[in-house]
Amino acid sequence: MSTEAYAYKSDFNNARDFRYRVIFTNTQAAGGVAAQGNYVPHSAESLDAAGTVTVNTNDISLAIERGNMRFASIIAALSENENPVAVQAFGDTVDATGKLNNTTSFTISVEYSREPSGYPNGTLVTGSTFIEEAIEASLAKVNTGLRHKFISGQDPSTIREEVTANPMVTPADYAIVVDSPAGSF
Repeated sequence: MSTEAYAYKSDFNNARDFRYRVIFTNTQAAGGVAAQGNYVPHSAESLDAAGTVTVNTNDISLAIERGNMRFASIIAALSENENPVAVQAFGDTVDATGKLNNTTSFTISVEYSREPSGYPNGTLVTGSTFIEEAIEASLAKVNTGLRHKFISGQDPSTIREEVTANPMVTPADYAIVVDSPAGSF
């Protein structure tokens, strides 16, 4: 019995073979309603503790929580067929209303060990087209779930309630550009 192992080149792809940068601009609150937020990759507790945002009203807490729900939906959509090796958000500034600030751009870097592919809109797409369509499809749906809502200074500070995040549509609520930079981010 042979102990030789055979492997194909595709089994040893470098994790940085398929890198994409997603740049969000024009980041408005969903439907223009501040308490609907947009997409926030931070928790209300961490933003409050850091002094970035004072989470002292129900609307601010809900905006951040709805943003968390949308960001989680983006990550789930990007993981449809091929799990990302790394997803990193950077260049984000959360304003006093609990949403990403529309005067700056927000960037997500996504790395895969194989070319990403999926069916976000019913047809197989790959690469940057998949990234763009998956994000747009994830933001275009309603997200509802039981969430832990944090309000600083309230007793108790965390309340569990059902939260609904309305859809976001392009170009009214956001715009994205997906590219595959040759260099580092």
